[in-house]
Amino acid sequence: MTILQGKVVAISVSDAPDRAKLGYPAREIERTVFTLCAVLIRAGATIQYAGDLRPDGWTFKLFRHLAGAYAGRSMTPFVHVVPEPVVRRTSFETFRAGLAESRGTADTVFVVGGRMRRVYPDTGTLIVDPGAGQVVLGDDASLSDWLAGFPTAPAPQAFSEARRIATTAAVGRVSLGGKMGLLDVTADRYEGVMPGIADEAIVTLQAGKAYVPLAAYGGSTRDVAIALGLLDASERVPRGPQADTYDPAMDVVAGLTEQIPNHVRARLRSIASDDRTEHAALCAVEVIAAWTESPAADATGNVEPKPSKAGGSASKHRRPSR
Repeated sequence: MTILQGKVVAISVSDAPDRAKLGYPAREIERTVFTLCAVLIRAGATIQYAGDLRPDGWTFKLFRHLAGAYAGRSMTPFVHVVPEPVVRRTSFETFRAGLAESRGTADTVFVVGGRMRRVYPDTGTLIVDPGAGQVVLGDDASLSDWLAGFPTAPAPQAFSEARRIATTAAVGRVSLGGKMGLLDVTADRYEGVMPGIADEAIVTLQAGKAYVPLAAYGGSTRDVAIALGLLDASERVPRGPQADTYDPAMDVVAGLTEQIPNHVRARLRSIASDDRTEHAALCAVEVIAAWTESPAADATGNVEPKPSKAGGSASKHRRPSR
């Protein structure tokens, strides 16, 4: 099955603070993500993921899994997107080591100065924008000097801009888990203007691209699915106080329900609560392919443009009140 041959599919992944309440161990999330990656690659897709380079984070987990599974192949199955705030707070040596480890498995891009810039390692240096006008970085000083040539945006806005820019390179997105801004869980705080998974769902749907929430495992992905009418309001997991920007973000998501083509909505509802790992991943691939081939078709195949309602009133699938 190569129905996504040559296409880029973004994945949005992080642990969910309510995962255990739903009965899933952490290893189940890893198994689901690795299975999803394998199914996407078998379908011919390249996977796009935005993240930092923490040794125990998802970026390295994905690097190492893909390296073991796809070593020696001619394809590079993974695009690692590094948002500007992460570039600015990461050392040269961290990047050098990370890119060296991922070579042959991932292409790395920095989102700096309003666009994506390819970066690759070369004999102890990093080459940015290879080709005419390329920049060679060799240490922290040269990295800082290069970054000084671009205006520094506030981190929340810079993260959102990176998500918007990266979305232009993908045909769709699959999300799983996600921070919820729970005030009594320090590790669940998010840096952006809203939860990253909600932000990525919004920019994906606003761009008219495929969006598949694997919501069985909780997190902001589950609330996004509820806001889009793909899960019933009764599926909302009880939680304590959250960041002030969380509920408004879900209101924006709810205003984008009509961006979902009618011919994939029933399948999305089925996938949203499905925890059969391989089956859900295969269905996600099929939905992305169908959505991409006919992004605004109704159930009969007739084209029906779906104008965005973002910023307006929420749709009939508005998230439930507390």
